[in-house]
Amino acid sequence: MALVNFNFYKMRNRTIPLILCFSTLVFLSLQAQTGGDAKSKQLEEMRKIKQQMIEDQKTIQQQNEWNNQSSQQEIKKLNQENQQKNFEIATSKQDAAKARQDVAKAKAELAGKQAELARTQMLIDSAKARLASTEGLLMQSEMIRRRTEEALLHQEDSVKMLRQEQAMQQLKLANQEIELEGQKQRNKLYIIAAVLGLSLFLVVAALLVYRQKTIQELGDKNKIIQEEKRRSDELLLNILPDR
Repeated sequence: MALVNFNFYKMRNRTIPLILCFSTLVFLSLQAQTGGDAKSKQLEEMRKIKQQMIEDQKTIQQQNEWNNQSSQQEIKKLNQENQQKNFEIATSKQDAAKARQDVAKAKAELAGKQAELARTQMLIDSAKARLASTEGLLMQSEMIRRRTEEALLHQEDSVKMLRQEQAMQQLKLANQEIELEGQKQRNKLYIIAAVLGLSLFLVVAALLVYRQKTIQELGDKNKIIQEEKRRSDELLLNILPDR
């Protein structure tokens, strides 16, 4: 910016005398057209203009010197600023190169992340599909479990009924066993009674046979006794004389 101002000052210092000369020539040409009576005035005016131009020239030289000093300081300052900016530009270039490398690395990492994200998304989709299938299987399992529970409840009811029937059957069997045991006891009593009756009948029959035999033996003995008595009577009759 200071360099631009310095150039502007140089151009202005060069153009001011040219403008003054041009204006003087124009003024002289106008005065020449008006006549020779005013030559003295024109010369006076020209002297004034010349004096003014000398003063302007001095002022311009002073301004040029001041501008040169200022421009040198500005140039030094600009050189320092340029060096600083060049250093900053070099640093920024290095940073930009590093940033580009970082960007390239970030792009590579981003591509890897995107690929990994795509794989993860595929895994998530697969997991969702498997989850949906698992949920379907769980629903089917739940339905099967409910049906199984209903069947088990029905079976439990059936088992309870069967157990009740078995209990009734067992009670019946127990009653039948009791009846059979009673029948066995009665049969035993009947057998014992029959055995006792048969034994008693045999005893009675034996007694009757023995009595009959005894009676027969006694009859036979009585017959023998009577026969012996008859013989003894006959002997006595034969032995004893007749009276």
